[in-house]
Amino acid sequence: MSAKEEQIESAENELVEAKVTENNQYESMKKRIKYMYENGNVEFIEIILSAENISDFLNKTEYVTKISEYDRDMLVEFQKTVEQVQKKEEELRAEYEELSALQTTLSEKRASVETLLSNKNIQIANLESEIGENAKVLQQLIAEAQEPNGVRRKLRRRS
Repeated sequence: MSAKEEQIESAENELVEAKVTENNQYESMKKRIKYMYENGNVEFIEIILSAENISDFLNKTEYVTKISEYDRDMLVEFQKTVEQVQKKEEELRAEYEELSALQTTLSEKRASVETLLSNKNIQIANLESEIGENAKVLQQLIAEAQEPNGVRRKLRRRS
């Protein structure tokens, strides 16, 4: 149980970290999307058209391409983070289900042990009662054996 609880705590911490990462990436993507929406492709076109020569044009085109690649990479990374969060949530649910199953099994075993213990206590009480009765009979026999007339009476009864 304690090992499973430690696993759950670890999984919860990993999930929190993944959600923080997801949230940070989401906020960053929101800002970038807002910027792109407000400024659109106009800024990219202006950058490219401001080229002074073919070399500058190629450099600025490369710059715009790199920015686009960066944006795509950030989107892919965000998607991976979202998938990781979902996976961690599923793992945590599985851990909780396993803990619940362990708790159920433990409860069943405890109930079984308590029933067994109760039955054994009843058996012990019965044996103690029998021992007490046998001790009384033994005391009576000892008392009768110590009486000289008692032994004769016993012998006569058996005969």
